[in-house]
Amino acid sequence: MFRSLFSFKLFCVIGIAVALSACANENPNLVNPPSNVDYIKVRFINLAGDFQLRGIKLDGNVIAQSVAFNTSSGAVNPPADSGYLSVYKDGKKEFTPARMTHFQRDITYSYFALPSFFGNPNNRSVDTLITMTTSLGMPANTQDCYIKLFNAFPDSLSSFAMTIGCPSATQIFSNVFYRQITQPMLINTGNVPISISRRTPHGETILGTYSINLISKGQYAVIVTQDENNNPKIMLLDEFKSESDALSPANPVVERYSRIRLINISQSKVSAIKDPGDVIANDLQPLSIGDYAQVGACKSAALDSVYFFQNGSYSTSLKYSFDVLKDYSIILLDSASKLANNAIVIPPPTSVNFSGKSLITVINATTSLNSFDLSIASRGDASAIGFSSGSYLAKSLTFSQVSQPMVIDAGILPFSIFTAGTPYSLIYNGFANVQADKSYLLIVFNDSQNNLKTTLIDNTQENAPVQFLDNCSFLQVLQAISGTESIKISIPGQIPSGTLYYSSSLASVLPIAPTQINASVNSANLNISINPDPAKHYTIIFSGSKESPDYILIEDDIRTPEVTNYKYRFVNASNDLSSVGVALDTSFQPSLAVLNYKTVSPFATDVQQKLKTFYFYNAETSKLLTKISLNFTLSKSYTIIFAGSSKNKDGYSSMIIQDY
Repeated sequence: MFRSLFSFKLFCVIGIAVALSACANENPNLVNPPSNVDYIKVRFINLAGDFQLRGIKLDGNVIAQSVAFNTSSGAVNPPADSGYLSVYKDGKKEFTPARMTHFQRDITYSYFALPSFFGNPNNRSVDTLITMTTSLGMPANTQDCYIKLFNAFPDSLSSFAMTIGCPSATQIFSNVFYRQITQPMLINTGNVPISISRRTPHGETILGTYSINLISKGQYAVIVTQDENNNPKIMLLDEFKSESDALSPANPVVERYSRIRLINISQSKVSAIKDPGDVIANDLQPLSIGDYAQVGACKSAALDSVYFFQNGSYSTSLKYSFDVLKDYSIILLDSASKLANNAIVIPPPTSVNFSGKSLITVINATTSLNSFDLSIASRGDASAIGFSSGSYLAKSLTFSQVSQPMVIDAGILPFSIFTAGTPYSLIYNGFANVQADKSYLLIVFNDSQNNLKTTLIDNTQENAPVQFLDNCSFLQVLQAISGTESIKISIPGQIPSGTLYYSSSLASVLPIAPTQINASVNSANLNISINPDPAKHYTIIFSGSKESPDYILIEDDIRTPEVTNYKYRFVNASNDLSSVGVALDTSFQPSLAVLNYKTVSPFATDVQQKLKTFYFYNAETSKLLTKISLNFTLSKSYTIIFAGSSKNKDGYSSMIIQDY
């Protein structure tokens, strides 16, 4: 008994030891968790006034030593999470702040040794230690970065300002005096030009324009320090970088020029000159794209001025801040009363990442519409149903307004333009092809006969006429085959293989060429040939039953909406009955329509906006089959579809699509 009990205890002890050993091997942080200092980084930056080497210690423990003037140490874990910091020179303590330092986890601390300001009677090479910290508050969903400005130039009479781009741009930081650090600001990333200006009692001077490379979600500080001749020097600190080269001189921009092309949407020959004499275009023909012209940029704090001339006479002008080494487009267009008197600057895309995709910007240059919406029609994609639809490139875009650039998949781009407001109507359908890694301008304008036109211009096009896109046909497709959950549909060049579920629909644009639309329904294939007419709109309703699938092709003239009424009609997509009636009550009298299979009724017109209930019944037996209640809107047009079968568990149903 004793030996048995001893064996059991020994087994338990060994088992526990093995278990503890296994836990330690699997997750050492549970046994030896990291200390707080493992989550803290500290660097030292030497800006001492005598330009000599310096170091820094925490309670006598070295953090950095022999750091040269205007350089940084690496960012390291401190020896403790609190203590007294001291600056050392030649092994001797030089300066210690009065307060103990307490570090916080997940933050990088940058300590700057700064001198007294110029002319201070009690001048010391190091008389303060300024702390800069990274922020924990960056938005999670941003692709931008944080930047701030730190004035480390020891002149109490100087303040500094910073702009993104040229000095003529709006200042994001201003009046930053010695030892001040601004709050961080989110800005675009990439190769970003900045300009720094200095203000003294004698006026404002531009120190220069610099190029800095910024990474998404990074945190940076632009630092104005002094060189060994006591002149301002601009440096950039990458706060997240641990190496000593996190602090580096900002690169001055030597070649100060922009490239600008003129796109003449006007009906007049035009010229454009950037002050003081840079020619952007000379006698550019109507509806033409000019060459990119290299013009001076960032030469002063004043905005750039561009003057336009129509047939040799002054037409209009604009003021803008053109950044260095950037490509711009200026679109010149006519107003309702005068030729070539509206100029729009299209800046280059900066903050948008469209690698592998296309970037589209829409411009409203038409005077015949108050505003419009421009949406993308159905096009193939990698989603579960094989196509996407319904996204807008522009909403309520007014004359001379420019949309926000939108990133889309490259490939075929079918689109539709609708008048915004009331009445809301479809007025144009376009079809284009966009390539990956290119940005495009989609311009909507009027020709000399005031017809609505569109053109698509990519960012590389120069010295070419404006090419019109074809006005195409609009197509709606509805799946109403009873007993069939889904069908496969293909539209050549647009949707290779899309899934259309029962009662769902899609909208597409048909180019001006014979088109065959294919649908796979259970084991049957339906092929629908259309020779599109841009003056027509088309509707395909897949009809019938699982055993006998079919389709109804409707061709309509483009209608003009009337704000005082609305229109509706009925279609019988069920092959279950010989005929179906429609009425407004269960007496079925009077009948609004009696529909054989695949019959489309004429449009009815009404002016009263109220809830209407339509009752579908068997025209032979007067038996109620289904009903639908609808609120109609003035100026719109509707098609109400009867579908289904008594052979299915869901029976009969009704659907509605809006006609355009």
